[in-house]
Amino acid sequence: MMMFNMVSKFFDFVLSPFAEMSPYAGLSLISVVTGVVMVFLYSWTTDQKKLKEIRDKIKIHFLEVRLFKEDMAEMFTIQREIIKENLNYLRYTFKSAVVLILPILFIVIDLNARYSFYPIRPGDSFVVAAVAQDQNSLARIELILPQGLSMDVSSMRIPEEKRVSWQIHAGSSGIYNLIFHQGEKQYMHNAVISSRIQRIYPDMKTEKEWISRLTSNAGLLPSDSPIQMIHIEYPKQESFLGLQPGWLYFFFLISMIAGLAVKKMMNLA
Repeated sequence: MMMFNMVSKFFDFVLSPFAEMSPYAGLSLISVVTGVVMVFLYSWTTDQKKLKEIRDKIKIHFLEVRLFKEDMAEMFTIQREIIKENLNYLRYTFKSAVVLILPILFIVIDLNARYSFYPIRPGDSFVVAAVAQDQNSLARIELILPQGLSMDVSSMRIPEEKRVSWQIHAGSSGIYNLIFHQGEKQYMHNAVISSRIQRIYPDMKTEKEWISRLTSNAGLLPSDSPIQMIHIEYPKQESFLGLQPGWLYFFFLISMIAGLAVKKMMNLA
């Protein structure tokens, strides 16, 4: 999709100076910018005057709770009004939420490709696997390696899982085209060998899967392909405070902190 490609190219440019640093360096920048931009979009897509009126009413009702805490009948009335005003608040912010979801979706998809995995380091070994549609197709799948990669362990086939795998040794840095033959048909998936952070797509899936269409940079297998999926085993990025995927928790935490700080400075409802 054009929108996704535009986001990816923009991030390629912005994040290139951070490619050899800690993943959290570039991710911090994107998180802060995202939080700030989302606040500005929120301010442009909401009726701030109306929201502030609703916010003030809710504050008044909470003060009334303290004043009438001994009067149960009045307390129920106040709580009903609080719920009513909160629903009004959600109604007036719904349009903004719809507008904000789309850019966040594209940002998260691109960041997931950059920060969920590390590239394979030059000199390391890695596993490549292909999953067939059926056991008959499995027997005919072969892998051809480009110059710069070598086979550590030849094909290991598991008929019960319709899966065949190979262990590959990486040479120098580069993007290598792995060619998978299945009879007269062939399919290609890229292996990224590098010490720099960059977009990585471990899986190549069929056109049937909608998420694969969003990340078209990963390449797609035809819907009638005898190979159901091709997978390259990349090292996973580290967790954040023991949480996985670490980059996602870090991104939302920093974005929220930056967004709330700007929201407070702008005195938004």
